[in-house]
Amino acid sequence: DLKKRYIGLFKPIGFMPPDFWPTGLNPTVADEWSNLVMSPLEAHKADLTMISGIEFSRPPGENPHAQGMARVFTGTTVDVPPGGDAFDYGFPNDVSIDQAVAAHFRGVLGIQTPFRSLEFGVRLRSNLLLGRMAFDAPKQALQPIEDPGVMYDRLIAKISQICGGGPNPQLKNRELRLLDTTRADLNAAKVRLGLNGEEKQKLERYEAAIEEIEIGIESIVPSNRACPSMPRPTTANVSAQFETIVALQTKLLLLALDWDLTRVCTLLWSGSNSVQTFPFLKYNGQSLGSESHHALTHLVRDGIGDNPRAKLKVIDTWYMKQFADLLAGLSDL
Repeated sequence: DLKKRYIGLFKPIGFMPPDFWPTGLNPTVADEWSNLVMSPLEAHKADLTMISGIEFSRPPGENPHAQGMARVFTGTTVDVPPGGDAFDYGFPNDVSIDQAVAAHFRGVLGIQTPFRSLEFGVRLRSNLLLGRMAFDAPKQALQPIEDPGVMYDRLIAKISQICGGGPNPQLKNRELRLLDTTRADLNAAKVRLGLNGEEKQKLERYEAAIEEIEIGIESIVPSNRACPSMPRPTTANVSAQFETIVALQTKLLLLALDWDLTRVCTLLWSGSNSVQTFPFLKYNGQSLGSESHHALTHLVRDGIGDNPRAKLKVIDTWYMKQFADLLAGLSDL
């Protein structure tokens, strides 16, 4: 049976529309794709539904980079805290679509997986709104894991309990007993302490986290499938390794789905204002060097610089190649 899955993918800065959309919006005509940033997706065009005409509106003066991603994935507003500047926003006033889907999978469809959802990131450079796309409660963001080694450890800890015949039942029972003890301590603390609304909300989130861990333990189904041979990534989480980190995070996302550790993932390719550089890409045979993604968009807007639109096209085409690699991996699952 086909498994229902949701993947939220964010590529920063957007696209130049003339370089993205096929002429006449007819994706069945091959020559309309050849000179577009989406050309790497041509092999997958029969599986794609392209949606245009969606308006991104924001209050005057608010920063589109900080607001855009959150508004798109939550369909709601983002409050500017008192004294906040253009980037110092709070978080949205509702949950993001990925978390709504995760809740539906859990509560309505009864799909139980070790992880309710997984959040992947690549060089986000921000703990604020610029680097968040998943929100599990109003004004509550889920922090993406940016280090492939850390994500690998998290996934393998679960996979090792599934593959090769599954976990030791005594270990599983011990983990569940520890959770029961933690829950009992939490309930006792709630009785002893007088809690205000904010403190009560924090304890409720803690209780929900305990429940998610318990579901994760209970949902482990032993398998005789051989354990994966992928070695632990040791790539440093630095800007110079951006190309490698993108590939590793995509591979780990596919690993998580392949072992049914979750049905809901999000993946952020850089923060929403992307100051990432692409020295591994070339325009007219020359490296793009230290020119940042963000700066190139301003050069296009201002009509200056050495053909910045063509350079953006090189960057955007590379991003679509990463998307094509993800789609190819999904088709193999």
